[in-house]
Amino acid sequence: MVSSELVAYVRKALEKKFSPLVIRAALKKAGNSDADISAAFATVRKERPVQPKLKPIPPKLPTEKLELSDIPLPPAEPKRRHKIQYIIAAALFLLAVVLLMFAVFAPLLTNVG
Repeated sequence: MVSSELVAYVRKALEKKFSPLVIRAALKKAGNSDADISAAFATVRKERPVQPKLKPIPPKLPTEKLELSDIPLPPAEPKRRHKIQYIIAAALFLLAVVLLMFAVFAPLLTNVG
Protein backbone atom coordinates (compact mmCIF):
# COMPACT_ATOMS: atom_id res chain seq x y z
CA MET A 1 0.00 0.00 0.00
CA VAL A 2 1.29 3.45 -0.97
CA SER A 3 1.48 6.09 1.73
CA SER A 4 -1.11 8.84 1.57
CA GLU A 5 1.66 11.42 1.98
CA LEU A 6 3.34 10.20 -1.21
CA VAL A 7 0.04 10.29 -3.13
CA ALA A 8 -0.72 13.78 -1.79
CA TYR A 9 2.74 14.99 -2.84
CA VAL A 10 2.28 13.66 -6.39
CA ARG A 11 -1.23 15.15 -6.61
CA LYS A 12 -0.07 18.61 -5.46
CA ALA A 13 2.96 18.56 -7.73
CA LEU A 14 0.83 17.66 -10.75
CA GLU A 15 -1.69 20.39 -9.86
CA LYS A 16 1.19 22.88 -9.88
CA LYS A 17 2.03 21.65 -13.42
CA PHE A 18 5.32 19.95 -12.56
CA SER A 19 6.47 17.37 -15.07
CA PRO A 20 6.07 13.73 -13.99
CA LEU A 21 9.77 13.22 -14.72
CA VAL A 22 10.71 16.03 -12.33
CA ILE A 23 8.38 14.64 -9.66
CA ARG A 24 9.83 11.14 -10.06
CA ALA A 25 13.38 12.48 -9.81
CA ALA A 26 12.57 14.42 -6.62
CA LEU A 27 10.88 11.41 -5.01
CA LYS A 28 13.74 9.11 -6.05
CA LYS A 29 16.25 11.55 -4.56
CA ALA A 30 14.23 11.57 -1.32
CA GLY A 31 14.69 7.80 -1.08
CA ASN A 32 11.37 6.43 -2.37
CA SER A 33 11.41 3.22 -4.38
CA ASP A 34 10.40 3.06 -8.05
CA ALA A 35 7.49 0.76 -7.17
CA ASP A 36 6.10 3.20 -4.57
CA ILE A 37 6.47 6.15 -6.96
CA SER A 38 4.70 4.28 -9.77
CA ALA A 39 1.94 3.21 -7.39
CA ALA A 40 1.46 6.81 -6.22
CA PHE A 41 1.15 8.00 -9.83
CA ALA A 42 -1.31 5.18 -10.59
CA THR A 43 -3.42 6.16 -7.57
CA VAL A 44 -3.51 9.81 -8.64
CA ARG A 45 -4.45 8.82 -12.22
CA LYS A 46 -7.35 6.75 -10.88
CA GLU A 47 -8.56 9.75 -8.85
CA ARG A 48 -8.42 12.12 -11.79
CA PRO A 49 -10.22 10.65 -14.78
CA VAL A 50 -8.60 11.47 -18.07
CA GLN A 51 -10.86 13.67 -20.13
CA PRO A 52 -11.24 12.48 -23.71
CA LYS A 53 -9.95 14.72 -26.43
CA LEU A 54 -12.83 16.21 -28.33
CA LYS A 55 -12.78 16.45 -32.08
CA PRO A 56 -13.18 19.97 -33.36
CA ILE A 57 -16.46 20.62 -35.12
CA PRO A 58 -15.87 21.85 -38.65
CA PRO A 59 -17.54 25.14 -39.49
CA LYS A 60 -20.68 25.03 -41.58
CA LEU A 61 -20.06 26.13 -45.11
CA PRO A 62 -22.70 28.03 -47.05
CA THR A 63 -24.71 25.84 -49.35
CA GLU A 64 -25.46 28.49 -51.97
CA LYS A 65 -22.84 29.41 -54.51
CA LEU A 66 -21.32 32.81 -53.88
CA GLU A 67 -20.24 35.12 -56.64
CA LEU A 68 -17.70 37.87 -56.38
CA SER A 69 -20.37 40.34 -57.39
CA ASP A 70 -22.34 39.42 -54.24
CA ILE A 71 -19.68 41.02 -52.04
CA PRO A 72 -20.11 44.80 -51.74
CA LEU A 73 -17.05 46.76 -52.75
CA PRO A 74 -15.65 49.42 -50.43
CA PRO A 75 -15.91 53.00 -51.70
CA ALA A 76 -13.06 54.01 -53.96
CA GLU A 77 -10.52 56.41 -52.57
CA PRO A 78 -10.32 59.76 -54.35
CA LYS A 79 -7.35 60.07 -56.66
CA ARG A 80 -4.59 62.12 -55.15
CA ARG A 81 -2.29 64.22 -57.22
CA HIS A 82 1.31 63.62 -56.61
CA LYS A 83 3.39 66.23 -54.88
CA ILE A 84 5.74 66.50 -57.86
CA GLN A 85 2.88 67.71 -60.07
CA TYR A 86 2.27 70.64 -57.72
CA ILE A 87 5.97 71.49 -57.68
CA ILE A 88 6.18 71.46 -61.50
CA ALA A 89 3.06 73.63 -61.80
CA ALA A 90 4.44 76.17 -59.32
CA ALA A 91 7.81 76.28 -61.11
CA LEU A 92 6.15 76.85 -64.50
CA PHE A 93 3.99 79.63 -63.04
CA LEU A 94 7.03 81.37 -61.55
CA LEU A 95 8.90 81.01 -64.84
CA ALA A 96 5.97 82.56 -66.71
CA VAL A 97 5.83 85.49 -64.26
CA VAL A 98 9.57 86.13 -64.59
CA LEU A 99 9.42 86.00 -68.40
CA LEU A 100 6.42 88.33 -68.43
CA MET A 101 8.17 90.79 -66.13
CA PHE A 102 11.29 90.64 -68.29
CA ALA A 103 9.22 91.24 -71.42
CA VAL A 104 7.44 94.24 -69.86
CA PHE A 105 10.32 95.90 -68.04
CA ALA A 106 13.25 95.15 -70.39
CA PRO A 107 12.26 97.79 -72.95
CA LEU A 108 11.90 100.38 -70.19
CA LEU A 109 15.38 99.66 -68.90
CA THR A 110 17.00 99.95 -72.33
CA ASN A 111 15.42 103.39 -73.00
CA VAL A 112 16.76 104.87 -69.78
CA GLY A 113 20.25 105.48 -70.98
